[in-house]
Amino acid sequence: MTIIGLMVVLGVVVALGTVQITRDRVAAAADLGAIAAATVLPEGERIACDRAREVASRMRVSLTECQVNGWDVRISVAERLHGPLIDGRQVVGRARAGPTSATGDPAR
Repeated sequence: MTIIGLMVVLGVVVALGTVQITRDRVAAAADLGAIAAATVLPEGERIACDRAREVASRMRVSLTECQVNGWDVRISVAERLHGPLIDGRQVVGRARAGPTSATGDPAR
């Protein structure tokens, strides 16, 4: 019984570690994708969202949403988890990039 209990605890610890690592990677992908999109936003919304998709793909996550509102870019990325206890669940990351001024003018 003790060995089975230890194996269950080990399985839970591994699952939680997998979730944490994936969550951190998805958050980083969202941040980098939003920044990359905002960088090329003057070239057009489609190009900005394409850049966010490229960054997400390179980080092995899926771009699920890309919205441009003025100089703001908001994106969502996701990845499905695989493994015992977590199989099929999805981790989602969201990020925004754009100017910090209240007017939305990137020159300020």
